[in-house]
Amino acid sequence: MWMAALDSINSLVSDGRTSVIRQRLIVTTLSYISTIDRKRSWLTEGAELRKKTSLPWLVIHHHPPAFRGSAGPEELSAGRLLEEFGPTLWLAGRFFDHAHPRGFTWMQTIDRSVVLNICQRSIAPVFREAAFPNHIVFDLESGKIEWNSWLESENEERVLKLG
Repeated sequence: MWMAALDSINSLVSDGRTSVIRQRLIVTTLSYISTIDRKRSWLTEGAELRKKTSLPWLVIHHHPPAFRGSAGPEELSAGRLLEEFGPTLWLAGRFFDHAHPRGFTWMQTIDRSVVLNICQRSIAPVFREAAFPNHIVFDLESGKIEWNSWLESENEERVLKLG
C-alpha cells in the first residue's frame, strides 16, 4: 500500500515508471524484480517519449548491462535491453568485475549509450566511515557530470553532449 503512495509524489520516479523531469530529461526506472518483457514495456514507453520530444533519456536499473557469458542472467538481459533500446544514459547501481573484464570505470560508452556505474566498490572500514557514498552529480543545462567517490583520488568531472 505505501509503495503505491510513492507515485503521488511528483518529484519521485518510482520503480516501473517513465517520467519527463523539468522538460529536460526522460527517466525510466526498471524494477529490480520484474521480467524482461515487463522491463521491455517500460522501455518502450520511454523510447516513444524520446521520439516525440527528442529529449535525452536516462534508464535507471540495479543491474549493469553485460555481454559476456560469465555474467549473470540479469546483467545479460540488461545488455540485451540496452542494445535493443539504446537510451542516452543507463545508470546501474551495481558493478560486477567478471562482467566487465576491462575493470571498473564509472562511465563507459556502449554503442550510442553512456553507462554510468555508481556502485559502492568496497566494504572496507574506510568506506563504512566515509562522509558520503559514491554518487554522480549531473547538470542537465551544461551536460557536466561529476563522479564523486568516497576515495578522493577517483573524483572526476566530464562534459557530455546530450541530444
